[in-house]
Amino acid sequence: MAGFFDEDSPHGKVKRVMWFKYLQAFIAKTQQSTSVDKTIICDVFAGTGVYENNWSTTFTDYGSPLIALRAAIGYFVHRNNLPNTFKPILDANPDYTEDETLILKEYKIDLYFVEKDGNKYESLVNNIILFFNFHGINVIKLPAPNRACVSSMDEDFPIRCYIFNCEFVEFTAPDVPDNARMVTFIDPFGFAMIPWQKVSDFVGEHKELYITLMTSFMHRFFTQNRDRIGEVFGMEPEVLEILRIEDESHFVDTLADLYVEKLGESSDHALTFEMRDIRNRRLYHLIFATSHIEGLKSMKKSFNRGTQEQNTFSLSDFKILRKNIPLNLGNQQTPEEVAKVIFDKFKGEQVRISKVERFVWLDTPYVYLKEPLANLETEGKIVKVVGKNSEKRNRRNTFPDHTEWLITFASVQPRE
Repeated sequence: MAGFFDEDSPHGKVKRVMWFKYLQAFIAKTQQSTSVDKTIICDVFAGTGVYENNWSTTFTDYGSPLIALRAAIGYFVHRNNLPNTFKPILDANPDYTEDETLILKEYKIDLYFVEKDGNKYESLVNNIILFFNFHGINVIKLPAPNRACVSSMDEDFPIRCYIFNCEFVEFTAPDVPDNARMVTFIDPFGFAMIPWQKVSDFVGEHKELYITLMTSFMHRFFTQNRDRIGEVFGMEPEVLEILRIEDESHFVDTLADLYVEKLGESSDHALTFEMRDIRNRRLYHLIFATSHIEGLKSMKKSFNRGTQEQNTFSLSDFKILRKNIPLNLGNQQTPEEVAKVIFDKFKGEQVRISKVERFVWLDTPYVYLKEPLANLETEGKIVKVVGKNSEKRNRRNTFPDHTEWLITFASVQPRE
């Protein structure tokens, strides 16, 4: 079990990278939406935000709460064309005021952090203040029993952090009105089993969820924890017992599939990412749920960065540390493979580009890009591309952003 708790393992690093990349997209899309006034980010097993006082200039070296804060700060740096200043000072003291009159009239991004350990909670509050300080942002700290609010007093950075010292089960989910969007990261340290009744408060319309599901440990310790595991899925434990007996060799996959099915009661889309340890044994699944296609696209792009496989979302510490396969955080898919999947699906048909795009996003492990379509046209597998009013393109092997254009696929594989 020791490998699981190593935050510097490849799987730990990749989990943080995917969270950061997703948040960058989530914040940008919600903040730029005309229907959204507030972006909410929750991290309910926050930790201290910094590992061993390592104030790195690589932001994915931090814990998840400071990754979220950096994504928020980075958005406003980019949007307001501000200097990207970050100057950490070792052993610095947190600098803040408690003057409530300096609070901004409006905050665009609210971050909620939950940490049950008192010492870690205090460290997290200080680290959040320091992180603002190191970016040159002045803050207000308003303490209260078992909680604190750290807010920017700089109008260029309308960001507010609420920090709670309590158990996750005691934390009340923030209200999410129609003009707000929320994502929650549930990433407990160790073998924790979070009841579905609690998780369900953080999933649904306008709410996205990114959760670590300890599928391998639930499989290994099912007999001793049958009732509690039943609560994780909101199911009778007897039903899970039957499924385990029927096919124990695939029970880990069954658990992940069951959770996705449960999320489907409140969300339209879900993705899973499998993590394996240094012995190539499955550790856990990361599961993402959303009711918005744009949320699915953002996380799928992040998963595509983290996966070390071509046709599935997974990573193995074994392959990286024992087989010396380099950790690659780029796009893993090849245009040739995606092109083959598209042609197999649509050969002989005339369809709108929007239908091809939707198929790739929803029914394949791939990210939609135009290059596979260009390859298909070069190979003679796409024979015609026209607008909905029969207008033509300026040149071949280019595909417009107007997804109502029509593509005609060859009915058979062209001869070499």
